[in-house]
Amino acid sequence: MRISEFNDRVRLGAMVLDGATESEMRAAGMPAGACAGSWIMAHPKPLMKLQRAYAAAGCDIICAPTRSAGRANLEARGLEEQMIRLNAGLVAMSREAAEGRALIAASVASDGAQPLDADDRRARFEAYREQIIVIAAADADLLTVELMGSVDDALCAVEAARDACGLPVLCALAANADGRLKGGGSAGEAAKALHAAGASAVGLACPAGPERLKDAVAALKDAAGLPVVVRVGAGGLGPEAFAGAMLALADAGADVLGGCHGAGLEHIAALAAALRK
Repeated sequence: MRISEFNDRVRLGAMVLDGATESEMRAAGMPAGACAGSWIMAHPKPLMKLQRAYAAAGCDIICAPTRSAGRANLEARGLEEQMIRLNAGLVAMSREAAEGRALIAASVASDGAQPLDADDRRARFEAYREQIIVIAAADADLLTVELMGSVDDALCAVEAARDACGLPVLCALAANADGRLKGGGSAGEAAKALHAAGASAVGLACPAGPERLKDAVAALKDAAGLPVVVRVGAGGLGPEAFAGAMLALADAGADVLGGCHGAGLEHIAALAAALRK
């Protein structure tokens, strides 16, 4: 997918991301502490079932579970030789599950602690770039850069993506319940920097839930000059209440909306239905 195609699609209306995946895999038997990507490749049926259901529920974007398949995480588990197989295989699995009903994104997440010195940043850039090259070659439609604890780390991943491929990059920074960045600093200034680095959408990843994010989303929309993405947890809300709170975020300017941490299939189905009324 070209960046211009993503921009054209967003102009047609809000897009729905899928929701919680790893928690669903744990419910399906994935052991605590397991490398999610490796376990899913060995046990594909739970993911295929879940992602088919997300596609049927109206998701516009389904995320291949590549977040755990970066080099640093794999090296820590003695799985570094599986990097290409896991990333390519997980993208292919998600595309098969979606059956042409949704775009396929692949996730890149932080590979280590912050802050980054010059040597750390160079190594991190190369690790992100290596993974993204495999993801792009596997024919993913988009990239998501998720739960980044520092703006510098997010910038590193976005810069690596721009160096490695031409896919749209959706970047969600880790946020507190009120929308303040967990790593500190201004979300608006971060959005401007990420836009300059080549991000196609910027926003917030907030496991605590959507209820206190409206003002933060509106401010981010004003500052960013590009689409806003939010991926949030259920925050104890049921599906209908979650959908209502997410509609308020869409009214505040969110263009791409998805779930995590307890916001599973029923929550995302309710959100998709509410957005399409």
